[in-house]
Amino acid sequence: RTPGSEGGDGNRRSLPLSFAYIRLHGPSLAAYAGCYTTEALRTWAARIRTWDLRAVYVYFDNDQAAYATHNAVELMKILGLSNP
Repeated sequence: RTPGSEGGDGNRRSLPLSFAYIRLHGPSLAAYAGCYTTEALRTWAARIRTWDLRAVYVYFDNDQAAYATHNAVELMKILGLSNP
């Protein structure tokens, strides 16, 4: 886990890239476990919207109990994206 992985501090970051790759391993202290809250996903969506990038890839690795799939679909809905 990295500091702020539950959504971060919300500050705009200047990224010298055309894309970002985010790995989310779960909100709990146990890696690869737990389900992100809607509020945490909204925080990530708000952060993603501030980035001037061509693409943002988010990899959910909290695969216990299929939370990764649930969280990915919910984040896509928050961002206004259609399901693949």
